[in-house]
Amino acid sequence: MADLSPLGGADDTIGWREWHSLKHLNTSQKSQERISPTTQDKPAAAVPSSWVLRKLLIQSRVHPKVTKDLLAKNASAQAFVSWLLYACSPAGEGIQNPLAYALASLRETPDRGPGGAYDRLAALPPAELVRLVRWSVKRASNKYAFDAAPSGNESWNRTMGASERHAILLAILLGEDDADPTWERKVTQMFVDGEEVLHETETTRTHHS
Repeated sequence: MADLSPLGGADDTIGWREWHSLKHLNTSQKSQERISPTTQDKPAAAVPSSWVLRKLLIQSRVHPKVTKDLLAKNASAQAFVSWLLYACSPAGEGIQNPLAYALASLRETPDRGPGGAYDRLAALPPAELVRLVRWSVKRASNKYAFDAAPSGNESWNRTMGASERHAILLAILLGEDDADPTWERKVTQMFVDGEEVLHETETTRTHHS
């Protein structure tokens, strides 16, 4: 059976999903934005035995209103992970903020992911999924290591491949601030009339001269 694809109109809705996840924020000219890069090294985070949505959202610094809304809907942690995988995959190319995209998708369908291989990978034990993500980041950073060990998961190879961008997954799933030395976490805070209405975290690749 062919994989259920989330691509029907996805290319046209990527920007909308990212905007929609924050559409309750009505900013004015009094809005202030503060961006604080954090690059402090931390030990590798422990891998949980299962994904807990509340913990994933809190450690990703998702706005409390969004967190409360998703928990009230009994949103699925596995569906959230599945949407993250899609957003970080080659099929999700063009999605600039995988976290915002996954949140918007989960708010639309709290109990379902994009389907197919993404759901199957999200259903793997966390330790196995994290192993695959770390393999991907390491493999992508050394593309010419032809003797490197394979991932051992054909579904991952076909759906996700190897990409340094997958370090974003480690930042969201484990709260690892610096999953790879060439990536850094950026915290963005937005205020309206003195009240914080946005606290967002984005993992970006740094460029060294």
